[in-house]
Amino acid sequence: MTDAKSTTRTRAPDALDMRKGVEERDPTYAEATARARALGRTTARDFRGFHRCRGGTGDECGGACRAVCRACPICAYNVSCGDGCTDAIWCWCGVPVPALSCVTAFALDEDDGSGAFVARDKQRQKSCAFVPLDRETGRYAVYVAHCRGCGTEFRDDSEPACVAEVWPLAGG
Repeated sequence: MTDAKSTTRTRAPDALDMRKGVEERDPTYAEATARARALGRTTARDFRGFHRCRGGTGDECGGACRAVCRACPICAYNVSCGDGCTDAIWCWCGVPVPALSCVTAFALDEDDGSGAFVARDKQRQKSCAFVPLDRETGRYAVYVAHCRGCGTEFRDDSEPACVAEVWPLAGG
């Protein structure tokens, strides 16, 4: 008779798990906003410039952001329209994509103390939030709002749909 412990095999960790430690994972919305508040007031300058986007760990879009960002060079050029407003112009291979830019055209500081800039849809419902992750490098995360009855909100445990980092090849 064979001992169950001697025949049990454990699976080796995935390569992704080995590369990404707990400190390197994408922060949840609650973690990111807490960090942003600790850094002081968030302004549009925290988002400006040309950024290369990568799919985040969140599944709000069914994981579509991860797949799209792996296959296509999606970038965002953020332009400040005052301290409390930023305009995200989404680009593909450096070419602006107006249809995609309309989704998150303007993100505004709603002065709710979260440290996030919020974009709203045509019905004025929250659609996504830009939260600075690292002001030194210009890295920020985009979190997608979840429907709750007739309104939308950002769940504390949400992971980012995408993370944008200043792209050095663009002179950032």
